Amino acid sequence: MAAAAVLSPPRKNPPMTSAGAFDLTVPEYRPAEIKTYHKATYPRLAPEKSGFKGEGKTVLVTAGATGIGYSIAESFAKAGIAHLVIIQRRQEVLDEAKAKLGKEFPKLKITTYAASVTDYPKVSAILKEVGQIDVLIPNAAATHPMVPTKDLSTADLDNVFATNVTSPHYMISEFLKSPHTGPKTVIYVSSAAAQFAMATNSIYGASKAAANALITQFARDAAESDVVVQTYHPGAIATPLSKAAGIPDGMLEFEDVRLPGDFAVWLASPEAVFLSGRFVWAQWDVDDLLSLKGRTEKDDYFLTQSIVDVGNALPFSAGSAQRTEACAMLARAWSRMVQASEQNEADALEAMGKRVFGDALFQTAMMYAAMTA
Repeated sequence: MAAAAVLSPPRKNPPMTSAGAFDLTVPEYRPAEIKTYHKATYPRLAPEKSGFKGEGKTVLVTAGATGIGYSIAESFAKAGIAHLVIIQRRQEVLDEAKAKLGKEFPKLKITTYAASVTDYPKVSAILKEVGQIDVLIPNAAATHPMVPTKDLSTADLDNVFATNVTSPHYMISEFLKSPHTGPKTVIYVSSAAAQFAMATNSIYGASKAAANALITQFARDAAESDVVVQTYHPGAIATPLSKAAGIPDGMLEFEDVRLPGDFAVWLASPEAVFLSGRFVWAQWDVDDLLSLKGRTEKDDYFLTQSIVDVGNALPFSAGSAQRTEACAMLARAWSRMVQASEQNEADALEAMGKRVFGDALFQTAMMYAAMTA
């Protein structure tokens, strides 16, 4: 088993570069087969050469008017899609993005909606109005102040989990249940924070760990269909979210925002189907990733967020600690909803928790949360 272990679950902060920033490029943070770490996009990832056929397709991106979401939207536009749909809360940034993309891609139909991804009736109405969607990209995210876990409020927890876990679950579920002709693709924009035990990023990291596990289960549920469900770390990208989180200058060496956009298009291509349900990084060379195809076919847990922890036998798995934390946090959120007599919301959260973490574990977490409320 030791020979198979290429990456132990990260338990502490990454090492530092000579400039004093976190160094995410170290080989220990990726499978041994991944030889090349990219900080910028490269010719192999060019959207028009990715293998993704955009003709006639509709792509929906949440938070697609700024930052990583805008890069993803722009890359799919370059790939020749017919219809781009963007959901974002602020109308002014939607108008700006639509004008800019419309000028660059005059043949592209662009539809925007000013809405919160946690406004579930509105989300349902949007999906119904848009009709057939070929690629759904839940990219919207929420974070919290970078302070010790004990100083974070229950409101911080509820907001982060609602945006990063509950909302993607709702949107993906509605998308997968909708009538459709042809394949469906989901690409969830996650974060390497799911793997790192960073004291000032605990709730955000736990939410991304929970979402990664959720994506893996969606993919396994759809294994015998034409549905592909991907998730990836977009990189260290300077965005409005990173600024709002209060990430100090110099803490990260920021990378090219075009990289996660172009990588998302590649994930939607036939070449990347074998990665459905796996968690990868946009910085990993795609040809190196292709060399892992045989390994993913043999190992169900490789490149996944797993509650199973047998030391180093499951490479690139966050192990049990982060996921158990995520499960407990979700159970506490469920308990607060029950106490507030928000039964419908509590039932929905319970169903999602059992789906993500399994009936037995989440039931235990619920019991403990109720006893300690």
